[in-house]
Amino acid sequence: FFDETIASLEHRIQMDPNVETILSKKKLADVLFHYLDENAIMVLNKLVFIFETEESPSLVREQLEEDYCDEYARYISEDMLGTTWVEHQIAIINVSNILREASEIIEDEEDWMPLGYKFMEGVLQTIYHECRHLFYECNEIIPRGEGTIYPKDGETEEQVEMYGNRKASRYFNPF
Repeated sequence: FFDETIASLEHRIQMDPNVETILSKKKLADVLFHYLDENAIMVLNKLVFIFETEESPSLVREQLEEDYCDEYARYISEDMLGTTWVEHQIAIINVSNILREASEIIEDEEDWMPLGYKFMEGVLQTIYHECRHLFYECNEIIPRGEGTIYPKDGETEEQVEMYGNRKASRYFNPF
């Protein structure tokens, strides 16, 4: 473990070019440095943001495949909003899927939120969700269970989902 800085966190964030037009890596690193669980950051190797279409494949996926010599990089999180690639301690956020999902949600007549709000909410929920999985799967140092801030059942999908939604709601404004 080393003293984390905004710059060291920013260095571990990888984004497809389309994501860089939507999200600022520097601003994201700054906010995550202040509001993401430091015990998740401790074990975070990379935070990856994918944006792909049929015409435009993800360049970050290609880089991950090259870096880790693992063709799973081509498919990971393909049909999901996010995934934790435990073997490499990488949280993957599929921005194109989140945008598609946010668009579908706002088409519902009862949902009055603008697309930008729903999209950012989805991005934040997914970041917190995947980093919570990362903590439970990869951090063997921090005690868990009764009497700690990490409940024994905190790694269930339901608990991780609630955690991600709660954190995104609480820290939406800084983003």
